[in-house]
Amino acid sequence: SVDTEKEVRIVGAHTIHRDKTLYDKLQKAVNETSNGTTKFLHLDTNSLFASTEGRVITPRQTDDLYSQLSSLDAGVCKMSGCQTDWWFCSRWRTGQRLVNMLSVGIPTVVWGDAQGHLDVVQGNWPPENLFSEGSESSELLYPKELVVRSDDEAV
Repeated sequence: SVDTEKEVRIVGAHTIHRDKTLYDKLQKAVNETSNGTTKFLHLDTNSLFASTEGRVITPRQTDDLYSQLSSLDAGVCKMSGCQTDWWFCSRWRTGQRLVNMLSVGIPTVVWGDAQGHLDVVQGNWPPENLFSEGSESSELLYPKELVVRSDDEAV
């Protein structure tokens, strides 16, 4: 777990996607708020797990993932580059990244489009219509003051 008294030196995101606009804003915000003592780091799973095309699929890779995440003092999770449907990305991809960071004790900022962990906690998983056509996403369940709905709200 993270020592909450320790100064934050590395803020990072762990994802296959390269969200240059977001990362530039995060780097700028981190630099300005820390007077240059903190850096933003993108842990790119394509590079870190090249042999499996960025996918973490073995127990050894999971151990490596947790070791990489442990190098962060704080994390950021945002759904970026979703090529399929929003519901799937918000539950599986971003939600999985958030749960992984939290499981190693990394304080994490998450955009309001990540819902997977809430589905589990509230017993909404699996939904009755999981395999039906046109499954709809439910509305956001976060308190409004905790939801980051756009990059502009984050800066």
